[in-house]
Amino acid sequence: MNNTGSLQASGNLGISPLRADLDLDLKAVDVLPLQAYFTEQINLLLTRTEANAKGRLYLEQGADGKLGGG
Repeated sequence: MNNTGSLQASGNLGISPLRADLDLDLKAVDVLPLQAYFTEQINLLLTRTEANAKGRLYLEQGADGKLGGG
């Protein structure tokens, strides 16, 4: 990602219905290109950024087609 960082995902993914249960590991990802999406929300100007995170993503599509998760 961005020629510097990496995103690793492991776990289970289903297409129909949509379901994801993933462990995520994000390393050294430059988030500066995303600044345009949050500049209007907060008064913050970034000049250099890097994000690292570990977590779990769980999504499940209900019978009504809506996504839920935790």
